[in-house]
Parts: sequence; C-alpha cells; structure tokens
Amino acid sequence: MRYSIYDKWFLAFLKKLKQSERGTQAQIAKRANITPKYLSDITKGRRKASQELQEKLSLALGYSFGELMTMGDSLIEKEVEPFPDYDKIMRLPLKERVWAIVRKAAEKYEVTGFMSAFGDERLRNKHPWVQDYSTGKINEEDIYNFASEFFRERVELIIQKELEIRSAKE
Repeated sequence: MRYSIYDKWFLAFLKKLKQSERGTQAQIAKRANITPKYLSDITKGRRKASQELQEKLSLALGYSFGELMTMGDSLIEKEVEPFPDYDKIMRLPLKERVWAIVRKAAEKYEVTGFMSAFGDERLRNKHPWVQDYSTGKINEEDIYNFASEFFRERVELIIQKELEIRSAKE
C-alpha cells in the first residue's frame, strides 16, 4: 500500500497529538492560528490541512514538518509493511522477488546459507512457493509467512537437537 506525504505526516501528527497533555489540541489550534473546531475536523479526517498548515501545526506541536514525516515513515514501516524492505523488494523482477522475501524471513531467525537448503537454481524455480506465487495462488506476504514458519521450525529443531546432545553428554 502506498502512502501519500499527507498520510505520513497525518499519522505522526495524530500520534504525537494523542501523546500530548490534555488541552493541547486547543493550544495547538491557537498557535497555528486556526479554530479548535477546524483542528478537530482535521484530526477526524473530515478536512485536510494544506502544506502550509501542516508546517504550522507541526511547529505548534513542537516538531518540524520533516521530523513528523520521518516519524510517519517509521510508523508505516513498523505497522503496515508485511515484511522488512517491502517497497524495495517489490521493485525487483518477479523471479528475484520470491527469494529476496525468503531471505528476509531467514534474517528474522538469523539463518545464513539458507539457499543451499533449497537446492540449485533449477530446483528453486520449481519450489512450490515459486509455483504458487507465479500462478497467483499466494502473495508476497504469504511467502514471507511460510518462509518465516519454515525457518522458525528449523531453528527450533536445531536447538532441540543441541539440547539432546548436551543431555546425552551429561
């Protein structure tokens, strides 16, 4: 999902506004030279703030417009993206995309050298995830979730085997 500059600013502005003290909304409206009702309409999504007003509201809240934009990017990345580097990976060609997603799932569990578990490139292209993705049966988020589960299970097995070996030595 693509977010506009306004959406990013708006998410961060709302978060910081909600974290502020009671009565702050009226003070911010006054500092930005608008009515509390107008600010209320903006916070409820009934009206949109112009670029100039976004800058005034940001400053009235104690932040620059750029700072709120950065916060908005961070909020979107943490709360919305189905996996790390989503936008970057989605720009890759389809054939590369699946394995870039799988790589992100492997990184989540600190697994390295995982590609050897899937065989050479000819076998990788026949993997069920690749086939299902290319036919539209699953999407990118599904691949990430399947791969995450795969690596989680493998890591748990390794830990379990390690514990069994330690117990046998004692």
